[in-house]
Amino acid sequence: MFNRATSPVVLYELFLADALRYELASVGIDVLALCPGIADTDFHLISGNETVGALPVGPLVELGLSQLNRRAPAIPICHNRMLAGLLKCAPRRLQTMIAGTIMGRLTSS
Repeated sequence: MFNRATSPVVLYELFLADALRYELASVGIDVLALCPGIADTDFHLISGNETVGALPVGPLVELGLSQLNRRAPAIPICHNRMLAGLLKCAPRRLQTMIAGTIMGRLTSS
């Protein structure tokens, strides 16, 4: 259940970052959502989840810092960027269904 709940939260974070970026641009504050997917941290080990395809933390931090004042969000994996873009165009209910289905498939394999 945890993994299926994660995807809708990430979508919310993307929308929140977009709104904050727009609202705070006039005062010179840049907001960036860094959406790395699975990062190679102790979180997954402690939670008992596998880290298949985990990305190293160092390059993710470098990506986030390099994208400030350039574009938002910073999503390192191409198919994740495409999915995030497509989901932004869909109604929230459909976003949740798609994200939950994808996460369910990923966690059941």
